[in-house]
Amino acid sequence: GLEAWETLTPEHAGVHLDTLDQAIAFAESSNSGGLIILHEGRIVIERYWQGWDQHTTMTLNSATKSMTSMMVGMGLDDGSFEGLDQPITDFAPQWIDTPKDAITLEHFLTMTTGLSSTPPMVDEQTTNQFEALADGLSLEHTPGTFWKYNTPAYLMLFTLIEKATGETLEEYAWRKLFEPLGMSSVTWVKIVVSDDVTNYRRITINTRDMARFGLFTLRRGVWNDQHVVSDDYFSKATTPYLASKSD
Repeated sequence: GLEAWETLTPEHAGVHLDTLDQAIAFAESSNSGGLIILHEGRIVIERYWQGWDQHTTMTLNSATKSMTSMMVGMGLDDGSFEGLDQPITDFAPQWIDTPKDAITLEHFLTMTTGLSSTPPMVDEQTTNQFEALADGLSLEHTPGTFWKYNTPAYLMLFTLIEKATGETLEEYAWRKLFEPLGMSSVTWVKIVVSDDVTNYRRITINTRDMARFGLFTLRRGVWNDQHVVSDDYFSKATTPYLASKSD
């Protein structure tokens, strides 16, 4: 449900009203559906367009990646993953004694696996996404040396979380991130292949829950004075990693 969220007038927040109006106009003209501006955790502005309201959800693509990174951090904090240098061969034994055996968890988190970003052609309804990508993504660069935005490789992280934690991605995400932050609108875009295999893609979420995640990151992984993810991990996750050399 939508519990009360404290508000604050722009005047009390000390906002320049002209500048605020410009920001709202920019959001509207940029095809936005929802806008929330917070000050010290309170809502200063909440605006909806295009028939949206507080309940309207939309699909997140790249921002789901940020949430996934935080969940991996929680898995490192609770010992589900052994460390950033854990070899992925622990989860993809078919990589043992191949050039891919140098790939680590850190390479996945930093998009430096060296794997191709072109996914194999498979029937998504019947295929185990993780296994298909583990087998089908060719190694194009030495792991750790080359950055490339790589959604197919990132999709493997969903299953890595499941294999490491022994929970489904949905269970783990809810227990560790969404429920603690009160992000009750989240649903997963997914293909259920069998009792044991779900191919996850991304989430859908409403504007208020997106604001909650924004506040969580602004507070460096802290919510209600609790570290939901360690400061050590949060620092690593928000520090430049590699001077980019891309195609």
